[in-house]
Amino acid sequence: MHVKKSSDILVAKETNKIGIVYGFQNSAPIANDIFLVEKFFNEGVRFMQLTYNNQTPLGGGCFESKDSGVSRFGEAVIEEMNRLGMIIDLSHAGKKTCIDTIQKSNSPVAISHANPVFFHQSKRKGPG
Repeated sequence: MHVKKSSDILVAKETNKIGIVYGFQNSAPIANDIFLVEKFFNEGVRFMQLTYNNQTPLGGGCFESKDSGVSRFGEAVIEEMNRLGMIIDLSHAGKKTCIDTIQKSNSPVAISHANPVFFHQSKRKGPG
């Protein structure tokens, strides 16, 4: 079943269903249109990665030789995601972009599928 809020997870468990949270692996679906964040949220999207390895209009990806950090547009998108309650996922963001996002976000962020450097030397890693 489509999970839109935390209580839906409990309903899925109680009804023996699989709960699926819709999200985007990068910010490409919003292009340069901040109004699409709310439109996708209203359709049930609950998380979005700011980047996927490469530079996006929002920030720098983990494969970029120079991580630009969060852009002005990225700051606005972070604010909009916070307002809506959409999860910001930083799994493929560069280190500076991760740190900038953590500092700018009023809500906790997620790094749903990456690892700390001490565990494995990978280009895709958390900021620690």
